[in-house]
Amino acid sequence: MSEGSTSRLCPRLTWTGLHTTGLGLLFFSGAWSPLEYEDNVEFLFIDVIVLCTVCCYAASSLMDPGYLPIPDATKSSAALSNPLLDLPPCTHCKAQQVPRAKHCHDCGRCVRRLDHHCWWLGNCVGIGNYRTFVAYLTFQALLLFTVGVQAAVGLASSAAAAAAPWPPLASGAGITCIAMCSVLGLLSLTLLLFQCSLMSRGETTYEHLRRDRINEQMGLEPHVRPYDRGALRNCVYFWCGGNLPPTRVAPPATSIQAPPGALNYVQPPFGEVSPKKIEKKFSEPPFGLPLAARGTRGWFGPAAHSPPSQPGPCEPCSHPRQSCAEVP
Repeated sequence: MSEGSTSRLCPRLTWTGLHTTGLGLLFFSGAWSPLEYEDNVEFLFIDVIVLCTVCCYAASSLMDPGYLPIPDATKSSAALSNPLLDLPPCTHCKAQQVPRAKHCHDCGRCVRRLDHHCWWLGNCVGIGNYRTFVAYLTFQALLLFTVGVQAAVGLASSAAAAAAPWPPLASGAGITCIAMCSVLGLLSLTLLLFQCSLMSRGETTYEHLRRDRINEQMGLEPHVRPYDRGALRNCVYFWCGGNLPPTRVAPPATSIQAPPGALNYVQPPFGEVSPKKIEKKFSEPPFGLPLAARGTRGWFGPAAHSPPSQPGPCEPCSHPRQSCAEVP
């Protein structure tokens, strides 16, 4: 078995063992019995939450987080280069960089919009599985809370102890289950709230931890979050998809090539848009001037050296536009 397979298998087995232990303790406490729903709606609720948690965990763990393709050595460099944004390839995996991509040293690949490498998943959290990961955290926190409450209710009920497979072990199993759910539930809830706060600010964990460094290299103020469009829009774009361009960028540069050492987080997302679509989009109001006349940072606003547009004559009457309305 390869080293990569072992590094992915170990956390998944650990996760499975912890959940099996917790549910086993709840079962031996007499507070829960799977597949017995008659007059026990709470049993059905726990089973549904367990199923949702397992499905979201499996999806987050097995999905492609957004790996950048590794270029084939047989292809020419011209075919691999970006025609609009000249970002240097990754020095580790040689993948062609795109905005907000980051190399993960645990996976050995570059990931689009990398949030972090989650050991419990055995996988990175990126643009491909970020929404699934937040959904998993929600169900995980809900499962731990529900199991802990059910164990506490069973511990206070004599009927639950009598229904336990081994009544002498019911109290110890219930207390251990409550302790496990309290510790793990607090950690899961804290991580969920942290991810929700990042979602509302339009940034990832990596961008949050390295914001000063990223902003310094890109010429931004330390407190600026380039992709923050407001809490509501950030949440809508998070759940519904979309790739917002930065709202604040450095002053226009004389070249579109990324500066040396820059992390390319606030570069225009040209990678998935064709030149013709960009030219058409930004030649329309409110952008005004065509892309070619707007300088190298036409995505964000007119360049400093772009001359103001002069209104031409009115086609029907050949008078200047500013005085056309005054001519009878």
